[in-house]
Amino acid sequence: MESSYSLDEECWEYLDPKGAKQGPFAASRMLQWYEHNMLPETLGVRHSPAMAFVPIKELFRPPARPFQSRPRPAGMGPQVPPQPP
Repeated sequence: MESSYSLDEECWEYLDPKGAKQGPFAASRMLQWYEHNMLPETLGVRHSPAMAFVPIKELFRPPARPFQSRPRPAGMGPQVPPQPP
């Protein structure tokens, strides 16, 4: 776990099955729910209001551990422009 990442800061939000925003919650609470299989891997979560909701499985790619490591969204590298038809 990274020392600059706080499990106590209430910054996590998720979208419930009806699409309603829930939170903010501390990472420690999200971790408890995750460890008890209450948060599916496909659940959209975010740790900042400026961030889009991203599925847990995409936000925490191995070796990152959900809600214990700093989230690293996929696709943060250079984007390849689409090819013309």
